[in-house]
Amino acid sequence: MIGTPLIWLNEETPLIYYLGWLCAICAPTYCLCSGYAHFRQGQKNGLTLKKRIKRCLKFLICYWLVVLLVSIIGIVFSSDAIPGSLWNCLANVFLLSWSYTGIWWYAFVYLIYVLLSRKIFDAVEKRNGRVVLVLLIAQFFIVEAANKIIPQYISSHWLLVWIWERIYYLLGARLLCYMGGMYIAQKNIISAVKRRLDGIKHSNLMILGILLMLALVLVILDKGILIVFYTFPVFVGFNCLKKNNKFSRIFLLLGKYSTYVWLIHPFIYRNAFPQITQIWIKLRFPIVLLGELLIMSMLVSWPLNKMSSEVIKKLKI
Repeated sequence: MIGTPLIWLNEETPLIYYLGWLCAICAPTYCLCSGYAHFRQGQKNGLTLKKRIKRCLKFLICYWLVVLLVSIIGIVFSSDAIPGSLWNCLANVFLLSWSYTGIWWYAFVYLIYVLLSRKIFDAVEKRNGRVVLVLLIAQFFIVEAANKIIPQYISSHWLLVWIWERIYYLLGARLLCYMGGMYIAQKNIISAVKRRLDGIKHSNLMILGILLMLALVLVILDKGILIVFYTFPVFVGFNCLKKNNKFSRIFLLLGKYSTYVWLIHPFIYRNAFPQITQIWIKLRFPIVLLGELLIMSMLVSWPLNKMSSEVIKKLKI
């Protein structure tokens, strides 16, 4: 547990533990958002090979800038792991490894989904949605079960471990949420829910109440495998909230820098560079630390976003 929790549910468990536990929907939500966006782009002929390649290059420019920044910081702070050997550095640059930080696995997954988005879009358009949904849920449970068994038999073979990690991250919860996002877009579920909420005066409170009750059910069940299914009501509920201009502007700003925040934030709190982590942790309390983490990540994201925008502009991507 990082920091000093203020509210404890019992002698061993602080409230912040469950808030962090529920935040495991972050990667599934990113997958869901990607699937939703790619389906909308597919409807506007936005999934041509040229556009997909450009989308990948734009992301890689952002990613490589962060790899460069982190490598420089590693040299300045004399880190043994970052940048490490030339092979270690190049492996992270080309997504063959995510030894700099484990959460960079999603960079690999995102690029593969972008490249395959046209094929997946066609499959969603042409196949029976209910049948595919059942198959997606089935493969999710199969892949999660397999991941509890397979690693112990291949742990001594690095290549098999390497291959299985990538298969696991591409399938399971990630594929379920990515294609689930496409189906939400195809069926216009958000618009349908909004129409049903039109006549309800306090619809925001109702949405938040439903999400809170679902969260409590998950906490009571205490089954981490079910958290992925919480992603869908959170996504739909958030998009159905009635937002004022100020609230919308804040989230548009966060969205603008979200890729960099995701790539950067683990290096602040995961002790990759103890000198930075010690500055961050001085505020002690988890909720305050979360806000500080976001602010620090945003401050680093701003110049990086400027740089990547200039590079993309110069390369005419």
